[in-house]
Amino acid sequence: MDLEQERGMFWLLGLVFALSTLFVALEWNFETELSFDDFDLSAVYIESELIAPIVEPNSPIAPEPKPEKEIVPPKTAFEDYEVVKEVPDEQLPITNEQLPVVVEPEPVVEPVFTEAEVMPSFPGGVALLNRFLFANTNYPASAVAQNQQGRVWCSFIVEKDGAITNVKVEKGVFPDLDQEAERVLQTMPKWVCGSERGVPVRVKCYLPFFFSL
Repeated sequence: MDLEQERGMFWLLGLVFALSTLFVALEWNFETELSFDDFDLSAVYIESELIAPIVEPNSPIAPEPKPEKEIVPPKTAFEDYEVVKEVPDEQLPITNEQLPVVVEPEPVVEPVFTEAEVMPSFPGGVALLNRFLFANTNYPASAVAQNQQGRVWCSFIVEKDGAITNVKVEKGVFPDLDQEAERVLQTMPKWVCGSERGVPVRVKCYLPFFFSL
């Protein structure tokens, strides 16, 4: 076979092949044919870590957060004591509600009689009573100067032991005369007490003082 004679045919075939290859290359769709599975992304990931972050000018830089300080609870005095669930009865504090209530008995008030089976009497009788009053009564000078006179009614209680208590002016005439009558009655000795059915009782008595100029 003479290759010189077939050279023109081979040249035409080469030209057709070259044009076909160029046409295929121009019509090739890279977006549809390429796949991410064909690439190794590990290299891209490593490079992204090495690239410094982009900082805009004049932008505030956030300070790095400070590590939180460890909080240590304070020690208390209770660490040295044993905590118990219940307090023994002998250690419980005593409150006012637990204290026994002491009820004091009310004092017995003896009744006072105005009349009794046996009335009280001055020792020695009425004559000695008049003598005692005459001997111990002083006419106040102020009453004499003002010509004051009259009858002063007084009351007193003869106790069961004969003592004289609760001396009181029931009806007075002049202040100085009233005070003198009260004073004399308070100095009287014990009387013979009154009795009711043979039992000593308290008796209230009345006695008039007559002051005359």
